Parts: sequence; C-alpha cells; structure tokens
Amino acid sequence: MVGYLTKNFHCNFMISVLNKRSSNHPNWCEDNYYLYEDDKIIVGAALDGCSSGNDSFWASKTFAYIFKTLSKEWNNFIAFDLTMDLDNFTNELLVNFAEKLKIITDTLSLTDMELLSTIVFFVYRKSEQKLFVKFLGDGAFYYKVDGELQLIENDENNMPLYLGYYYDNSNGHFLNYLKTRVKYEIANVEEFAICTDGIFSFSIQESKKESLEKNIENPINYLLADNYLTHLKSGLSRKFNILSKSGWVIEDDLTIIKYSKI
Repeated sequence: MVGYLTKNFHCNFMISVLNKRSSNHPNWCEDNYYLYEDDKIIVGAALDGCSSGNDSFWASKTFAYIFKTLSKEWNNFIAFDLTMDLDNFTNELLVNFAEKLKIITDTLSLTDMELLSTIVFFVYRKSEQKLFVKFLGDGAFYYKVDGELQLIENDENNMPLYLGYYYDNSNGHFLNYLKTRVKYEIANVEEFAICTDGIFSFSIQESKKESLEKNIENPINYLLADNYLTHLKSGLSRKFNILSKSGWVIEDDLTIIKYSKI
C-alpha cells in the first residue's frame, strides 16, 4: 500500500493505493498498478493479469515497469500540455508502450498467453478536475461530483480483448484497436477511485453472516465513500484490514488507486 500527499494547490488531497491478493491465489497477486504525478497531472493504470494466461502476475508487473519507463523517456509525457487531447495523449502513450513490449517479447520469445493483462488507464488534470479513463479489459472507476459517488463499470464477461493480442500489429491496426476501446472523459471530478474488477468480488464468510448487521454491510462504500481514515496514508490498507476482521473476503485480487480529500 502506498499513499502520499499531492503537491501545490492540491495539497489537501491524497493518493492512496491498495493492492491485495485474494484467498484464491495463494502464491501470487495477479494485479499490479502504475502511478505518476506532477503539478499538472496524475497518470496511472490498474492492471489485472488473466488467470487463464501463463504467469499472469508477470504480465501485469511487466506492464507496470513499461509504464514507469515511459514516464521518464517519452517526450510528450514529460512536456505534457494542458491543452492536449487526453484520448490522443493516451493513444500515443500506448503506441510507445506497445513498441517497448514488442522488444521484450522478441528478446524473451514470449507468446500472447504470457502477455494477458487488462489495463484501466487514466489521466487526471488537476486544474480542470477532468478525469479521462480508457478500459482495455474489465474494470471500474468511481468518481465524486457534488458530493455524490458514481460508478462506471466495464464488464467484458471475462473475455476482454487484451492489448497482448494486438500490440505487435502495425501502428495503424493497433491504433484502430485503441480507438474501439471504451473511454470516458468527465469534468468537475472532485475525487475518484480506479479499480480492477476485484472490487466486485467481496463476499462474507459463512461464520460471520449472522452478525453482519453489527459489521460493515457494504464494503465498497466503506472503502471508497466513507471518510473514515482518509487522512492517513495507510487508510485504505487499514480499512481493508477492518473489513477482513469483520468477515469480508475478496475472491479475486484487488487494486484500487484512490484520489480523495483529507
């Protein structure tokens, strides 16, 4: 879990990250994440390796490493312009991502089955409070406008068109793939949370059902809408531990990147 205060005029906000392994995956967490922030923007991705792929924990982790490398090398990233179209910015970044992924796969002689990870990619412009999200597979995001928490889910019935199937096409074909991906651009977003589809996998242990009325009835609202512990860097992690003690478990790995007031 990582949390830190954002800079300058957004000093009353915090980014927190929760990355948890489910009980169904005893050895590895198949989720991962990428996160970048400067004075103008927050850029990130929640990544979920496909359980039916090969070494899916490796796929999501490698994707995170590639994004991290691009944030240091890609000129358009470093010189981000507040007038830049967010979808074009995202597509250009992902084209560069695919080029680096192809180098890795050629070097290691990897197959598509070793590259299967969903990507919930986002860009947030601080000055405009504008949130852009593009789905390359299943996932969800929550956002708060005028104090109300809203949900947008992308459900591809666990059969997503993974980037790993398309990355080695020519730029034209890969761009066409990117343009078909579901995207959202929302203004006046005060707070948000980017999530892998593990957010929907909470269930209560049988032994705890009878006492549920004494515990937390909605784990998603508790993590994302309730203000308890949001002032702490470890807030998301501590709230998840409270949920666990209350009998709640996740049946899929879970990653949350949350931006909230403190």
